[in-house]
Amino acid sequence: MSGDETFTPREPIETISGPPGMQAEGVMDALGQLPELSQFLSSILHGVLAASGRHEELESAGNAGGYYCIADQGTILPLAIIPVGEIPSDKGAGRAARCIEKAARLSRHPRHDRSWESRDPERDMWGGAVRGRRFIHSFSGLPEELDEVFCCIVACALGDMSKESARRMIGEVFDRYEHLLT
Repeated sequence: MSGDETFTPREPIETISGPPGMQAEGVMDALGQLPELSQFLSSILHGVLAASGRHEELESAGNAGGYYCIADQGTILPLAIIPVGEIPSDKGAGRAARCIEKAARLSRHPRHDRSWESRDPERDMWGGAVRGRRFIHSFSGLPEELDEVFCCIVACALGDMSKESARRMIGEVFDRYEHLLT
């Protein structure tokens, strides 16, 4: 998928069922199909980068890839940590650790919908995780505001978040990315 193309789900997804077209019963079934899930996440990442208008800037700075984590809301445990896009080798471990930290921190704050609400840059704690209906979605690799946009788009595409919830979380900026879901 080129940077100019947008992600279009093949059909609406009412339950957590992995990438569009995969009729799995749950996210664990979708995780059994990691190549398709990785391609699905990469297409969303490329769409977010293109729509941000900052693709070249982020790519040249080594910020066009990272780690996505999907975690169980109740246990704080990640169900999967998936590399997405191009990750510089010297930044991989930090980004993986950060995506786990964001998800765990959001899980520890049940009244928060976004890790942004508990961010503390002095302690290297950033935004980039959002709470869906069943799961916490976290990403580290882009600037933190785009990490959250990416997570909202993924959660919506997986049926774990409504467009209205995403718009409430990230505000009018969602309008710039909503086309990735149509």
